[in-house]
Amino acid sequence: MLVPDHIQAALCALRVVRKVPDLHDHFIEKAKNLLNDRNHGVLLSGITLVIEMCQQTEECLEEFRPVCYPMFHQATSLTQMFRCFHF
Repeated sequence: MLVPDHIQAALCALRVVRKVPDLHDHFIEKAKNLLNDRNHGVLLSGITLVIEMCQQTEECLEEFRPVCYPMFHQATSLTQMFRCFHF
């Protein structure tokens, strides 16, 4: 299965932010762009990255506060969509 480059980039950024929290400021704008993607995998990876960055610094929390409600709405929609599939 081929994974889109945006997903791989988001997961790589997540690993970098976890290992070197001081580099979070390099990923703020890119993470905002990931939240506007229509691919569900990219969107989920972007949400995971934003959550990790917000848990680490107050600066990121203030930066992403305006997009919290839309991000919550998107995450809820994703989980409801995946519930439709019966594995």
